[in-house]
Amino acid sequence: MAFTFLICPDAELILEEARKRLAPGFSLRSFWGDEPLPDRYWQQLTIPPLGEAGCGVLLRQAHLAPAEVWSRLDALLRQGRPGIHPFFALEVDWEWSKKERSLAPKIPQVVRKAKCFAAATQRGWVWSHPGLSRAQAEERARAILAAAGKAIAPEARRLLQEHLPLSAAAIAAEMDKVLLAAGDSPTITPEHLQSLTGAPTWDVFALMQAALNPARAEELWRQLRHDPQMASGEATFGVLALVRREARILWLLTRGEDPGVRLPAAVLKAKQALAQRLGPSGTARLFLRVAEAETAIKSGRLRPAQALEHLLDATSQP
Repeated sequence: MAFTFLICPDAELILEEARKRLAPGFSLRSFWGDEPLPDRYWQQLTIPPLGEAGCGVLLRQAHLAPAEVWSRLDALLRQGRPGIHPFFALEVDWEWSKKERSLAPKIPQVVRKAKCFAAATQRGWVWSHPGLSRAQAEERARAILAAAGKAIAPEARRLLQEHLPLSAAAIAAEMDKVLLAAGDSPTITPEHLQSLTGAPTWDVFALMQAALNPARAEELWRQLRHDPQMASGEATFGVLALVRREARILWLLTRGEDPGVRLPAAVLKAKQALAQRLGPSGTARLFLRVAEAETAIKSGRLRPAQALEHLLDATSQP
């Protein structure tokens, strides 16, 4: 019996790949490996559906299935059954392996020991994908917007590169919100992306770069003081969360863990330059300053705009 292992942390990508591999006329039925499998699952693997060309039987979260399930599968999958295509979804995270110098999936031993997994690996019946990169996420989002007849302003494209979730299903949901916000507008602008960024439509990384440039500092403070969302406090915590996220990226880059940061080449180069300029101590100080800003706002000691101004001012210190 031909069967396929699908290894990817993104469930939507797994579903897309399973559908691609189905024979014409086949349906797809899903079960879950993180709960006791019903008798119907085993029936689907042994009895071809009546009145249909065939079916794919997808076991989601298969990496969580216990050893007895894999033992039963080892025996069952040795028998060929036309009209049935089993799929096993290993929805596991990938991590950077220093030994292999590449990303690799965290496959549990119970799966690695299964004879069916070894057979699938030997026969090329394994599909693996580490999940969407920033470039791939942007490509998916742009395809959705293009299909709706929308162009994307350059400023909006930069925000997409920075803030898109690395999940196919989440991207589709976010683009639905963006299209709703855009209405009849032929072009997607930063104002249409507020649901995506969860903060003012500012490029937080650009703000951090500006804080390091005395020539631009005055303009930066003026923008902060006159932004109604910032002055009211509506978006300050969203900005602080984004600064914390930037700090995590910069921390990885200061430690030389560039392969663990998946960004477009031009964006990565700019962040590498900022990470080198801040250094480990400057980057570590960012985490402390974010915590101080949050505490100052919650205690009432500083207004939101003041707290963020203090944070960015601290960023500019050597």
